Amino acid sequence: MVPDAPPVAAVYKRSVLIACIVCPILTLINQWEQITAWSGISVTKIALTFLVPFIVSTVSALMARKRFAKVLAAKNQELSEALERAKTSLNG
Repeated sequence: MVPDAPPVAAVYKRSVLIACIVCPILTLINQWEQITAWSGISVTKIALTFLVPFIVSTVSALMARKRFAKVLAAKNQELSEALERAKTSLNG
């Protein structure tokens, strides 16, 4: 049996998880001096640092999901056609 693509809600949940892992790492890399000096920390930059991996992860997962659906539909069509040919050859 061919598995289904993950539901869209699962894609968003995984994207949030990825962003929550990547965001602190990127924030430390990008704002190390401000963090260690306890001054000038940009909340806007932190928010954008969260959004970038979230958006990248979401878009890539949704594109993969769409591609999976197309491939699955093509395979189902092939199987339906093969089944019809088999029925025809058995009956005729």
